[in-house]
Amino acid sequence: MRILLLTPQRPYPPHQGTTLRNFNIIKELAKRHTVCVLTFLEPDQNPNDPGPLPQMCRWIDTLPVPQRTTLFRLRQMLTTRRPDMSWRLWSAAFNRQLALRLAETPFEVVSIEGIEMSPYLPTIKAARPRPKIIYDAHNAEWILQKRACTTDIKQPQRWPAALYSWIQWRRLVRYEADVMQQTAHTAAMSEQDKAALHQINPSAPITIVPNGVDLTAYGQFSGTPINYDLIFTGKMDFRPNIDAVLWFGQQVLPLIQAQRPDTTFAVVGQRPHPRLDVLRDMPGVTITGYVDDVRPYIAGATVYVAPLRVGGGTRLTKAF
Repeated sequence: MRILLLTPQRPYPPHQGTTLRNFNIIKELAKRHTVCVLTFLEPDQNPNDPGPLPQMCRWIDTLPVPQRTTLFRLRQMLTTRRPDMSWRLWSAAFNRQLALRLAETPFEVVSIEGIEMSPYLPTIKAARPRPKIIYDAHNAEWILQKRACTTDIKQPQRWPAALYSWIQWRRLVRYEADVMQQTAHTAAMSEQDKAALHQINPSAPITIVPNGVDLTAYGQFSGTPINYDLIFTGKMDFRPNIDAVLWFGQQVLPLIQAQRPDTTFAVVGQRPHPRLDVLRDMPGVTITGYVDDVRPYIAGATVYVAPLRVGGGTRLTKAF
């Protein structure tokens, strides 16, 4: 089959959950099908280093990720009923390129990878012949925002964030249900996500497509470990990860260090959010930022912690 994937960022390098999932999907699909990719390129992604993607795909089109100001996001939130995520990656240039590629090639399947790519549904539906449209739900987004709301509302300083999440939660219930209604099939990452999606659209056909990780790459690591007692890995501008690390660092780590004063904790991941700066001066805490290879940290850790209070889907660490 001819399959087109729309992805929110180029699936290489696979340095966080979304790119890791998409990279492995492409790798497996390419063994039996003709795969093409239309994607955005993040500012920190090297346009000249697509890795093995050109060998896997017939073509890969990349466009610069659109920049959205806080004012733009606020205006959309006040003047429309759509969730913020549905605006984040809207691009007229991307839409034109999509229409051009659909006119050139009769794809049997188009997969939209995540809710952020859903604004392009009308263009896909207008293609002739019309492809089968798959919605790959990288999260049950409505429940992620619900959990963020119920967590943040307990802290007065986080009430603005709780209000934002309350609004997004209510909008996503309608929006995600409609996306599933407009597509032929939905892929969910876990039984829990499938159940959450069926809560808002009971009739939607949903299949669980779990994430894939190259376990051999981890099991065969033979380099020099980087030693910390405790580690957390993840994309550190992602709200659930920020909440997890702040809660653990401020509420749990001091209890551990009261019994074992020399305990060390490493937060390993790209784009640390400024909210994490409060941890930098805490004894034993290291925030690494981006690292080329997370395996030395995993190999050198005594305990891997995952203190997640907010989120959905499944947790993935970095691939290579």
